[in-house]
Amino acid sequence: MSEKLNSIEKQKIIDTLLEQVMQDNPGLYYAPTTDVARKIHEQLQLSMNRLSIEDQLLMKKVSIREIEIILSLN
Repeated sequence: MSEKLNSIEKQKIIDTLLEQVMQDNPGLYYAPTTDVARKIHEQLQLSMNRLSIEDQLLMKKVSIREIEIILSLN
């Protein structure tokens, strides 16, 4: 997969995880990006086995910092 497609796919997965995290923690809307990214990273680790093999490989090494950056681009 090209780097551009990888970025788009990561964004989609993070957006989905963000929706899940926000449903469970509505107060995070006002939280710093670092806290939101940390929660998304935790959710990612819990949900990893529900992702396709390709998505697991893509997201396996995603750091909290990378999630922060992706969130800031929205």
